[in-house]
Amino acid sequence: MNYLQASILAVLLTLCCWVDAQAQLPEGTVSIGLGVGYLPQERFPKEVVSLGLGGGYFLADNLEIGLGLSRATNENKDQAYGLSSSFTGYIPLAETLYLPLSVGVGKTLISKPKSDSETAYAFGAGLLLQIEELIGINLGVSFGTAGGFRAKAFASYGIGAQVFLRPKTIK
Repeated sequence: MNYLQASILAVLLTLCCWVDAQAQLPEGTVSIGLGVGYLPQERFPKEVVSLGLGGGYFLADNLEIGLGLSRATNENKDQAYGLSSSFTGYIPLAETLYLPLSVGVGKTLISKPKSDSETAYAFGAGLLLQIEELIGINLGVSFGTAGGFRAKAFASYGIGAQVFLRPKTIK
């Protein structure tokens, strides 16, 4: 399994979970966000940093489905681009503080140097602080596996910010 692909997917899934993290928002809310992720050099030869863009839609109150795109790189200037999807539930901890719990899957679309596409599966948790009705900041961690039969486990970390478009805002 290619180290870069596994690490890219780990960060991608983590970002998808974080970028799409939401406070207690009503059904029909749309989210758009940016995130930065980091995969430390624990299981792979190099550290990986990624930047992601994500969006989500609330199927019901506190239940969101999301999609994310990311670009990741390491010290060797290897690059990968990926796509991920996630399902997230939100548990209120305080008036503006929430615990998002996510499951997701991601796939490497393009990598340089070229290598086989990998699929990764992950689950994540974090903290979301809603600053204003339309703005949220989140921190999180994600755990997962990538690489099929010889799968490697990973942990990745990230921070994100997003804008929430509530149904009344969209109309």
